[in-house]
Amino acid sequence: LLMKDEGNYSIFEQLSKKGKSRKIQKPLDALDIVHTRIASLLSRIKLPEYLHSGKKGHSNITNAQAHLNTSKTMTSDVEGFFPSTTRNMIFSFYFSVMKMSSDVADILSHICTCHGQLPTGSRISMPLAFFANSRMFDEINMLCEKLKVKMTVYVDDLTFSGDNVNRLFCSVVKRIISKHGHVMHPTKTKLYSECMPKLVTGIIITAGRLKVRNEQHRLMARDIEYW
Repeated sequence: LLMKDEGNYSIFEQLSKKGKSRKIQKPLDALDIVHTRIASLLSRIKLPEYLHSGKKGHSNITNAQAHLNTSKTMTSDVEGFFPSTTRNMIFSFYFSVMKMSSDVADILSHICTCHGQLPTGSRISMPLAFFANSRMFDEINMLCEKLKVKMTVYVDDLTFSGDNVNRLFCSVVKRIISKHGHVMHPTKTKLYSECMPKLVTGIIITAGRLKVRNEQHRLMARDIEYW
């Protein structure tokens, strides 16, 4: 019964702060309980050092701090990360990584997806998005270790810093992401030279310091004015 999409999800549109609409799939009742239990079990797995989301004592700020006092920097993200994480990817994680039997992995892959994709409004959304794609992130991290490049991940935001960060490095990362069934966001991929201010997960890095970006100052001023 919980493997069916109809009746198990509340599906609605939500506007982001920038006014962009995105579809939310929120599990209901019994499915929500099951998703909460799966999320609880996934949260007990040790996470890699490069991950800064869904991790105690870590945030978008610690993600940016990891790239202070570095030379060249590249930021990017995975386009449509949650919806492009498919049932097959989730099945592969349960079957190949967690070593579950194929029938159990198949049932779980159906329970954990809505219309063949990872739901966006569930407690499993963030942890399962990482674990279903952990082999992709690990492969990119192995490349970074070879090239002495610092890599951090915050949900679907990827940040790299080091002397070997360049267009060739960018194209190799893009190829790895593509190999794993995803797309590196073409307009959100940016290369920064050493002297340029860098926008990393909502934080400005400039002259070896972290600063709040102007847009955030404007929103804070607006909220104070409303108050």
